[in-house]
Amino acid sequence: MVGLYGNFGQTNYAASKFAVIGMTKTWARELGRKGIRAVAVCPGFIRTPILNQMPEELPQAMQRVPPASG
Repeated sequence: MVGLYGNFGQTNYAASKFAVIGMTKTWARELGRKGIRAVAVCPGFIRTPILNQMPEELPQAMQRVPPASG
């Protein structure tokens, strides 16, 4: 989600996530005509210690946002 919409205080994280999305879209355009597909898997929250710092309802609320298509 941060790679698509950004987030306060996470410029570096958002940039790296959007880089993967942008690179995948570019590869799809460049390589699609050769029959090669490009796919990026962008998982949501994964239970790690960093989530302990977030309010519990935040990851749950973010899961309700429908994935972007593109």
